Amino acid sequence: MSPPNWDKNTLLSQSFTVEKHLKKSDAEGFINQMYGNSPHTWHLDLEEMEACRYTINACMRMRFCRADGTLEFEHKMGQNTAPIGFKAWFLHEHRILTNTDIFFGHWSTLSAINTPHIYPMDHGCVWGQALGAQLSAIRFEDRQVFSVGC
Repeated sequence: MSPPNWDKNTLLSQSFTVEKHLKKSDAEGFINQMYGNSPHTWHLDLEEMEACRYTINACMRMRFCRADGTLEFEHKMGQNTAPIGFKAWFLHEHRILTNTDIFFGHWSTLSAINTPHIYPMDHGCVWGQALGAQLSAIRFEDRQVFSVGC
């Protein structure tokens, strides 16, 4: 996952900064500060810890956002239930990484989606959705999807 306004270089650079902190011998201090819902908007003058927290939230928790990358954390249902002014991160028409395959999880309430290069990996294995709940694996070579019930 990445905010619709991030290009590949921004995504990789910000992810590398987070990785650098996680590899430090005193990573516990970083981990203790990385949780939280703010900042919810990306801008270049964020302090390093704020930029790391935004990066973690955008890559791990984001479901809905605005085109400018403003994150929304309250709604956890499917892509058709977006709060006013927000869209599922992969549905933004001006998303920069449209030709990059993105495989992701952590959104089990997604219904079937048909968006090129977007591959959700869990479908209903949480939230008590036993009927049709499945985990998926995708063979990279031909994008063949293999699913098993939860």
